[in-house]
Amino acid sequence: MVAVTGGLFVSIIVFSISKNSARFYQSETRVGEATLGGIVGFERLRADVARAGFLSTPNILADRDVCGGPGPPANVPGFPGLLATLSAVQVTQNDTELPNNENLKQDSILLAGSYSSSDYFAMRSFQPVAGGYAITLDPASGAMVRLGYDGGDAGAGSAAAVLGSVFAVGRAVRILDRTDKQYYGIISAISVQVPTEPTILLAATPAIQLQGQSPLCGIDQCTGCVVNVVNFIRYDVSRVQGAGYGPLYDAGGAPYDGTRVELRRVELDPSSSTGALLPGTSEELVTQYAVDLKVGLLVDDRTANQPSIRMIPPADNEVTDWTDLHRIRGLRVRLSVRTRDPDREVDISPATQTELGLAPGLYRVGLGANGEGPFARVRTLQADVMLNNTVGFKW
Repeated sequence: MVAVTGGLFVSIIVFSISKNSARFYQSETRVGEATLGGIVGFERLRADVARAGFLSTPNILADRDVCGGPGPPANVPGFPGLLATLSAVQVTQNDTELPNNENLKQDSILLAGSYSSSDYFAMRSFQPVAGGYAITLDPASGAMVRLGYDGGDAGAGSAAAVLGSVFAVGRAVRILDRTDKQYYGIISAISVQVPTEPTILLAATPAIQLQGQSPLCGIDQCTGCVVNVVNFIRYDVSRVQGAGYGPLYDAGGAPYDGTRVELRRVELDPSSSTGALLPGTSEELVTQYAVDLKVGLLVDDRTANQPSIRMIPPADNEVTDWTDLHRIRGLRVRLSVRTRDPDREVDISPATQTELGLAPGLYRVGLGANGEGPFARVRTLQADVMLNNTVGFKW
């Protein structure tokens, strides 16, 4: 009897230790998964930020090399939506908020540049046509070969798919003439009816300034000019609405998944001023369980031609007030992600952070109503990302 009772107590102790060990292991595994997922998504964000302004302009309104742009001296009307304010980066503060905590607001980042291809494409000709403009590409150029365009050996459907993978309808394009002047337009269609003459059709608006219309600049037939696509990419923290993502937010999933949000990447329609997705594209989930995205600016604050880089920290009101977008030299990006399940009942207050010698920041996030408990642990990543494509810009 004594032996059986003793063995029973030992069994209970072993079971309790095993259960607690398993719970601790699962908890730490979730923390590790959150950290790894945050790192992977953060690296994707960093790479896209570093590419901002590639084969584009830091600020279409201030660029002296833009011919017939929406800014002075031309002030051409009809530039649509996002294209009218094209710049390498734009930051919107407090753009979204957590579904269960309206006090924890998120920034969003709008990036512009050539993300669909790293090439510019040689042109054979440029000419006005009914309803817009026609650009004929050189199918034998290195860029077209790298794209996989076969010059018509395959069917027209295959050729159109290859060309459309970069020059999708609705995207913006930049034309660079032989004097390094830039022109911008919106793709309305592509044509491969003659496979050896792949053609991009641009919409009539915005109007492209032709030679002779201005004494300063204008595009001619433009043999030997180059063209590239310009994408508008936005990162924000919100629920992903695309097809197939619904089960992530079902009530039958993990606890508190109904209020979860993610770091989301979308390509926007340059003709839209409301942030509409580019037709034919879908939302992309970059990092799960994101809870905080804040962005600061590294700006060229020179006076009297003396170089000076100044940091505008994340959450500072001057981030929104900064209007000289071409003088942004980098972004300080801070991303926080949480574990899937809560594992704490008490938050870490700012006073406790100071008492423990912790840097100010978000260490736990409430998953209950109004940001109350229970709390999940948070991992935060931060980096300064320089915008090398804006170096040497003339305004």
